[in-house]
Amino acid sequence: MNVGEALKFIRQKKGYKQREMTTEYIDRSAYSRIENGTRSIRINDLQEILNKLSIQAGEFFSYANLNKDYNQQEFRNTYYYCRSHPEDEQKKKKLLGYYGKALSKEEKSLRDISNYISIKNGFCQLWDEVDAITQEEIQMIYEFLIDKEYYFLYDYIIICNLIFQFNEAQADALIMKAIPVEDAELRDFETKQIAHNAVLNLVTGRIYEGKFDEARKYIGLAEEQVKSFNDYSSKMHLYYTANLLEYIVSGKPEYYYKIINYINLLKDLGEELYASELSNEVQTLTHGNPKEEIRNHNFSASLTYDINADTSGNSTDEKE
Repeated sequence: MNVGEALKFIRQKKGYKQREMTTEYIDRSAYSRIENGTRSIRINDLQEILNKLSIQAGEFFSYANLNKDYNQQEFRNTYYYCRSHPEDEQKKKKLLGYYGKALSKEEKSLRDISNYISIKNGFCQLWDEVDAITQEEIQMIYEFLIDKEYYFLYDYIIICNLIFQFNEAQADALIMKAIPVEDAELRDFETKQIAHNAVLNLVTGRIYEGKFDEARKYIGLAEEQVKSFNDYSSKMHLYYTANLLEYIVSGKPEYYYKIINYINLLKDLGEELYASELSNEVQTLTHGNPKEEIRNHNFSASLTYDINADTSGNSTDEKE
């Protein structure tokens, strides 16, 4: 539904008449045209109407799918489906279409870069059609990100995907500049969550490299970061990572039991794939060759998208 259709749908469900939706600047006739899609609406007037309907903006926009965001929502759904079902040829073809389109663009928007890197990071080891991220790309993206004074959602998605591929100095510089999230009280949930995941991905990378003091330092940063938003899944991810680090360093069984209990909880909740990935990670870090495995490691929670984000196609050298 577009904005007008969503307003009509919610209004009718709540039992309001069109005449009850008028504002200081919108009479009944103007409101009718808004619902019919023949008149635009200002943000201030939309907020006043939503107040009359007693509905929050976030809930409203879950009904109002803006046309400019539709493709990004489709990309997001296809990406996550393919991560769970990489053998599905029809969905694979669809996701590769996004990949080819991004690859062919001479000037990529920030969203294009984010999608492109996410596909490479998620599928280069699964599909022959997707190339690994090159060192030239990593260096170019690092230079682009480190020059920024302010980070938005797609910046954090890119950092989250690439943090373990930057060299140590680059990763440290980016995380210390991007974290804590500036203006956290104004940010949406997804931005804060993906920023938190970027820190935890860095922690995981340091654990794989055997740099436990560095890992512990970033655990502290993650603990401070998660205080800015109340999300239990992020807290549980941090809980797992912190206990994994302490078990590897100390070998104390109490930490191991906490890890296993968490993995079993995931299984009980039906998160079999994620639980299996964590089980394999624990096995690698306690019995395998972590430094070798890091080259082939797909860190969890590497992709999040804001379906209401800008899709204007501005190139990366433009101001956000």
